[in-house]
Amino acid sequence: MATKAQVIAKIDTINDNGNNTAREVREVLNEILNYTENVPFPETEKVEFFHFWTEDKPVVDKMQNTLWYSIKGIKDQWVNITFNIRILNPEKSIQNASSIKEDVFFDNIYIFPLADKDIEVLNYLENIVPLNMKSVRFIIPYTASINGQIMDYPLSTSIYFREKNIVFDFNYVIGGEKKSEMGIEGGKAFSSVSFHCPPFNFLNG
Repeated sequence: MATKAQVIAKIDTINDNGNNTAREVREVLNEILNYTENVPFPETEKVEFFHFWTEDKPVVDKMQNTLWYSIKGIKDQWVNITFNIRILNPEKSIQNASSIKEDVFFDNIYIFPLADKDIEVLNYLENIVPLNMKSVRFIIPYTASINGQIMDYPLSTSIYFREKNIVFDFNYVIGGEKKSEMGIEGGKAFSSVSFHCPPFNFLNG
């Protein structure tokens, strides 16, 4: 295999006055070809891509809310989730409320079953994000109709996978001396997030 120095030396032998034979020019070109064909490419890390999505129809939860999703990434490294969620019937699960005088808490958790063909995605996610528990929380744009007016507002959200489901946990907390969570209005969100979450120690606390 020709080295870069040898190729340069061959090029230097070309006569600027035009007295180069076809054989000499051919030798230079062959040396260049020899060099470029034999330079080894650096080894690349083997990666395995995956992509699961709702192709023909959305998945539906028990409250008849709908979710379109696309889950795409690199196994053991990274995931992107693009989704279109429509909350038609807000689930207002009230906790710790035996009378109207007590504080009322809404969980704002919506659980959608993964399509049967997409359950395999859990095998790709197990080393990217913790399963069966909340992890990364982020803000998504949420559009709702409130008192006849269309309003957009940011909604704190966590998306995670539990058993064979994809879970949306909205956090709509009103601050003050006593924090309480309000039920979200019916609405929709079309957004996309990319993340990975290694097994941080604080997640076990």
